[in-house]
Parts: sequence; structure tokens; C-alpha cells
Amino acid sequence: MRIQALSGLCLLFLAAPLWAQTDDAVVDDGLSVPVTETGASAEDVETPITGGVTYNPRKDEFEEKPRDPFKSPFDLAKEQEEAKKSTPRFVDPERHEEMIQELNLKGIYLEARTGYWAIFEVGGEYKWYRTGEKFQDGDLVNITDNEVLFKQYIDDESQDLAHREIVLELHRGEE
Repeated sequence: MRIQALSGLCLLFLAAPLWAQTDDAVVDDGLSVPVTETGASAEDVETPITGGVTYNPRKDEFEEKPRDPFKSPFDLAKEQEEAKKSTPRFVDPERHEEMIQELNLKGIYLEARTGYWAIFEVGGEYKWYRTGEKFQDGDLVNITDNEVLFKQYIDDESQDLAHREIVLELHRGEE
């Protein structure tokens, strides 16, 4: 009990001069920093805050703006898909406006003078095409009595060839 009382008295004697000191009577010992009217020290006002973690995104060469750090990659992929659907695609006037994936083979017709015709359903309508027709992403190369051959152009640089062949078959009973 005596030790606690003694330590309390020592603390009181050492803390008394610190309580008595006011802002008007600041002792300039060369080590302390003067305090401004707002309560901030002069060092804090003069030097900016440095360090910490900042977000400085890098733009890819194909991106027009940096990635939002608060969106997941899944959300970004969904937004890109929606943007592709909403943007109108370029339509070459010398080609049909359909793409090969949009064509649904419904029949093949042989006419004596002109040869084979392929009948496709496109958006609820039936359209007839012959060999040599050009679509947005490929060409109709050949029509036989039970299949249609397309040459589809590929924009992927990782592929060895610039095109691939797509064969649509018409099975018996579908004719």
C-alpha cells in the first residue's frame, strides 16, 4: 500500500509542471514544433501526407478506360456481353445481313436449270440461297443433295487458318 501511495505522489509532482504550462508560455527548446491556431503543428501544415496504398490502374491497349476495382470479373464479362448485343454490327452491303450461326437448314431443293437451293429458316422467315452466296462471317461454298458446306472466316489470330468449314446436314425425315 505504501508503494502505491508513493508512486501516486511521484506522478503528481512530475505532472504538475506539465499542467501549469499554457500555449502562451511555450518553451522553445529546439526540439518541439510550434502549434498553429487550428491545433495542427507547423510540420503537418507544410508537408503533405505521403505513403499509404493508392489504386493506380493500368489500361490495357484495347480498353478505353481503366477497370473499376469494385466490380468482379464476372460482372465485367456480363457487361461486355450486353454491350456486344446492344451495339449494331457492321453490315457489308455486298453480303447478306445474316451470319452463319443464325441459319437453320430446313430443306434442299434441286431445280433442273439452276441447280441446288438451300432453304433456311432465319428469324421465323424462310429464305432460299444458292452456292456462292456471301454472308457476314462466311460464304456458302457447296450444296449437295443432303448437306450444305460453308466457309466461315475466323478473326482469331491464334488459329493457323483464317477460315473453317461448317457442314450442315439434312437428315431423312427433315426434308
